Amino acid sequence: MLGSDILTASLPALIGTLGGVVVGQLLTASRERRRQAQARERRRQDARTAIAAELASVREYLRDADYDDPDDHPTYPTAAFDSSVASGDFALLDGGTRREISTAYGLVERVREAEDSLVRARAEGNADEFLRRRYGDHKRSLVEHLDGFVEELETAETAADGTAEPTGVVG
Repeated sequence: MLGSDILTASLPALIGTLGGVVVGQLLTASRERRRQAQARERRRQDARTAIAAELASVREYLRDADYDDPDDHPTYPTAAFDSSVASGDFALLDGGTRREISTAYGLVERVREAEDSLVRARAEGNADEFLRRRYGDHKRSLVEHLDGFVEELETAETAADGTAEPTGVVG
């Protein structure tokens, strides 16, 4: 009987200890999930902010540039976009935002290619009206695309679930 008395006396303490361990594990897991969600949200916001700033700088350069005849051969920054894709943070953005960003950087690449063609042709003395017009058209197209979209990225509203995605994405 002595063994059963010890077991009976120890059972409430054992149950209390096991219950505390289970509750502690559940709270720890919940806190960890919340911490990871906050970290994802920070990474998503950081990617959006960096891309918005990068596209805004491209837009400002293009607004100030001579549409028909580039004086210099600038570089169009893509580091924020490239970094967000490489790190996986780009995937944290919603599909519509990813499509718009990809479209914007596709247009940046077209401007870069048109400008490269024009600069090479000018160096060879062959810069014709078609190349100048193509260059100007691509620049105008990119500026028009960026005019609304950059503001959407910069002023994204926070939704009820805590995510901040642009509303009314330009499409």
